[in-house]
Amino acid sequence: MMDGEAFNIRARGRMHIEEMWGAGREDLASTLYADDVRDHNPAPDQRPGLAGILDVLRWLREAVPDLSMRVDQYVVDPPYIADRWTMTGTHTGAPLMGVPASGRAFRISGMDVSKFGVDGKITDIWHVEEFWRLRDQLTEEPASP
Repeated sequence: MMDGEAFNIRARGRMHIEEMWGAGREDLASTLYADDVRDHNPAPDQRPGLAGILDVLRWLREAVPDLSMRVDQYVVDPPYIADRWTMTGTHTGAPLMGVPASGRAFRISGMDVSKFGVDGKITDIWHVEEFWRLRDQLTEEPASP
């Protein structure tokens, strides 16, 4: 049985992945993230804090307008949540990882660990994505080592 805090973290975790990232709900960012959130695996040249999170969200959505994300599994241990997710989309927009719009569909997986503060906002996030697999799916030549 899940206690109230774990239930709330799980609900916010799903909102974070499926609604903010997966549906592009930029309006949820300030509700889900602390202004000074620490992204422990930032994208190249990503600004710190919430501004950097929003930069990455916009960059990704500009490249993949139909992007969708689904949570496959959660493990909640307040104040942390670990999630495993699947991302799908079609690269029809801006360049992505140096690749011009390819029109190719892709499917990758990833995992996050997020720490929630006392105000219910994410204060720290660690994440791993299958970006080599993504690049392979956007191009004809494998980029993986």
